[in-house]
Amino acid sequence: MIDLTTSQFAVIGAGRLGSSLALALRSRGAHLAGFTCRSPEGRSRAEARLGQRASADIHELVSCSPHLYFIAVPDDVLPEVADELGAELGSARAVNRDAPLVLHTSGATSVAVLSPCEQAGAVTLVFHPLQTFPDPVGGANRFAGAAIAVTPACGGVDSPGASFGFALARSLGARPFFLSDDKRSLYHAAATLACNYFVTLEHQAEQLFIKAGLDEQEALALFLPLVNATLENLRSQGSVAALTGPLSRGDAHTVDQHLTALANEAPRLLPLYRVLGLATLDLVRTRGDVDPSVIAELTDLLGRHTDGEDFSMTAATTVSGPVTVVTDRLYFETQGNADMVNLTDKVRRLVEATGLQAGTVTVFFPGATGAVTTLEFEPGVVQDFRNLFDRIISPAERYEHNVTHPDLNGHAHVRAGLLGPSLVVPFDDGGLCLGRWQEICFVCFDNRLRERTVVVQTVGVR
Repeated sequence: MIDLTTSQFAVIGAGRLGSSLALALRSRGAHLAGFTCRSPEGRSRAEARLGQRASADIHELVSCSPHLYFIAVPDDVLPEVADELGAELGSARAVNRDAPLVLHTSGATSVAVLSPCEQAGAVTLVFHPLQTFPDPVGGANRFAGAAIAVTPACGGVDSPGASFGFALARSLGARPFFLSDDKRSLYHAAATLACNYFVTLEHQAEQLFIKAGLDEQEALALFLPLVNATLENLRSQGSVAALTGPLSRGDAHTVDQHLTALANEAPRLLPLYRVLGLATLDLVRTRGDVDPSVIAELTDLLGRHTDGEDFSMTAATTVSGPVTVVTDRLYFETQGNADMVNLTDKVRRLVEATGLQAGTVTVFFPGATGAVTTLEFEPGVVQDFRNLFDRIISPAERYEHNVTHPDLNGHAHVRAGLLGPSLVVPFDDGGLCLGRWQEICFVCFDNRLRERTVVVQTVGVR
């Protein structure tokens, strides 16, 4: 630990993290010599939080002669700030002979970005709190118990820069660890998965709960106890032992039901569910509680559509050889009742993106109540098309499907079967071979709003 009461520090970028750090250090006796902010709004907020006037610029900040500089700015402006600070430190070197310390707080950017400051005589390092700081007042207390990644510019864990970073972290009540600079991107990707994507995952879960009938205003509060209990299990048991749910017990039937429900109600989440499911099977194998044959069945189930078709785990799958095959998917909502969506521009862009010069593109709908066709996408023609189906396959007729299925969309199945699920269009010189008024259209014959997926597979040569 270090005696913070003798420390004078400055913050460049007093946003949420910078202000949290300033408040935490000041509460432990350190003196805030000054701070800067990029925008007038940010300056006003920081002055209110920190109770003192912001410095006009880095030149004014350096004139206060702090011994310690924290750079807490967005990654894209870090090089510019490091250059400016390095130049100012170089100019002040004749006056301030003690080598200052310059730390940046980015998890993703290399310590090398601080080389202009190092060349000006500063000791440089990265000081990244593995923590989230939604607001500075609460954030000031979040250093206690948090992990902090320390990466010095020179040397290893025993270098002067690392030693200072470790001591500073311990003075804040944090848990420092050494992070090699060449592992920084991998480390930051792990942090993004653990924190940012966790929020995304819970948001998607919230939307599914609402689709399932939970009240929109209460859904989050209703499933947060489950999330909190899961985190507690993770904390007390570790990531392998904490796993529960259908995959942990080898329940293929339930997983199959999940896939069917998602395909019908939220097809855009199918790739996410499948990728996470396949990753979860690694934990199941490690635990050893499920028979290998069952794990193989689950792997096959998660790697395929519910109707047995091969499923791509990425947005676009490319197979190269004499002929190249590129598979993409389009996701969109439809209103039902012969609602028509013009896919022409989207398909054209996907074909162009492949870089193929000649071949065919197949537009295929993997479902039973929609169809793909070509039509002049003009209001009169679209209405004529709807009127045609109302005459030849009327919703008012009796359908045996409606006798056994409460969705009452028998007419939608018949209409889709008549029109067909797919369309093949040739292309040449990278362009679709469509007629002047011919456009690729998806038609939703169902009787309600749906989320739809259309597969676009381009086959051709360069």
